[in-house]
Amino acid sequence: MVIRWTINHPGITVALVGARNAEQSVENAKAINIHINGEEMEFINNQLSDLVIVD
Repeated sequence: MVIRWTINHPGITVALVGARNAEQSVENAKAINIHINGEEMEFINNQLSDLVIVD
């Protein structure tokens, strides 16, 4: 989901992701099959904007 969310942003044409094995590479590639509509993007972005990072 995060890979697809990243690619859905205007101006982003690729997401660099790592994989520890071939299985993870295949799972990462499946992100292209996920569809996030505008309402879902807005929801995710709103949730992230409310996120408070503490250290």
